Amino acid sequence: MADEAQRDAATLKSSGRLRGAINRCYYALFSHVAFVASKSGYTMPAGWEGPSHVAVYEGGIVANHLRHRVNPVDQGRLIWIAATLYKLRCDADYSPSSEFADSDVRLAFGRLLEARKILGGL
Repeated sequence: MADEAQRDAATLKSSGRLRGAINRCYYALFSHVAFVASKSGYTMPAGWEGPSHVAVYEGGIVANHLRHRVNPVDQGRLIWIAATLYKLRCDADYSPSSEFADSDVRLAFGRLLEARKILGGL
């Protein structure tokens, strides 16, 4: 799902749909964190196939379930990236007055790629 969301983000960006691209960047990260966490023994909340957004963007999954697999510096960076992408996604999805430029999407992609590099071998 993470790969598909990342491809969707690229397609949306190339067609000028910046809000959608930012949304898919966040969901690519969300899906990747969920996948890695599930391989590390994280159990999804009852009745859910994925974690809560709070568990991802506040860093609970990273701090509690990936701490033995991600060094402390990268843990902090990963939590910060998740929070940044979540904020961008909320603005893109729920704030019609927010305006976005190509540079915002490049920032989102850059953060996503950094996070995926941190999680790459997991």
